[in-house]
Amino acid sequence: MLVTGASGLFGSALALALAADNEVIAAARFGDADTRRRLEDAGATTVAFDLANPNQSALPKSVDIVFHCGAAVPGKNTQAEMFEINTQASGRLISRYRECRAFVHCSTAGVYARKTEGSYTETDLVGVDRHPSPDYPLSKIAGEQLVRFLSIEFGVPAVILRIFALYGPGGGFPTQLMQKVAAGESVPLPPLRPILQNPMFETDFVEKAIAASSIASVPPITINFAGVEQVSVEEYTQLAGELLGRPTTYVDVPVGYSPSPADTTAMVAAIGPTRVTTSEGVRRVVETLQQSLPQEGHTPT
Repeated sequence: MLVTGASGLFGSALALALAADNEVIAAARFGDADTRRRLEDAGATTVAFDLANPNQSALPKSVDIVFHCGAAVPGKNTQAEMFEINTQASGRLISRYRECRAFVHCSTAGVYARKTEGSYTETDLVGVDRHPSPDYPLSKIAGEQLVRFLSIEFGVPAVILRIFALYGPGGGFPTQLMQKVAAGESVPLPPLRPILQNPMFETDFVEKAIAASSIASVPPITINFAGVEQVSVEEYTQLAGELLGRPTTYVDVPVGYSPSPADTTAMVAAIGPTRVTTSEGVRRVVETLQQSLPQEGHTPT
């Protein structure tokens, strides 16, 4: 099995879980030596690889399943780099591994065009008007279409995951907001409220990603990849504050993330519901955060 983006939140957690019972090639740039060491200690074979590089010789010649989790994230790349990494690299991978039995392509909820009410479903229109960095969803929309075309062209079973709010003790957008609460900082919120999300905890997103490989098809199936429970940013950050014993405050920001409520009907039908409730997931993240907080009466040196 090949996992790209194996140094990120999704890819590293997935590769670590898979390595327990499978031969796993974990590919990433690996700027973080600790992540690479943890993967190798778990039994994965790590490969330093940059998706922006068309030369794929560092990668294995064949694998049975590809979990393509690697991507260029908003704010760190030019438009050309976004297309190189998020679109063209996806095409290079599925072309190289056209004999694989499943190609799991990680997309994003950011591909959806803005809608005024209701949850996003897989049949909704795509667009770039709800993202603060339009180049990102533009490149991911193109990546989806390229994967769909090549899946049909080469007969590669594939599944496209439109990822919403993933989180866990290791990071993710909800965790970043909880970290602000722990640090005594205000949580930035755009004016359109409530900010509805479907957070998906680490153990669930690993389990569901593995399950998704079993529903790969030609043409690819596209499913929202999100927790079944819909809550607001305000709700889970306030809960984090209560568990931390700290006040949760907010600051208005003119531009920011948009509400991303997910319709998970198709996901549940295909691979089942998530199991970790938001309150349980927040509790697990807070337990980790508390370990790094200064103890009462202790003066840091």
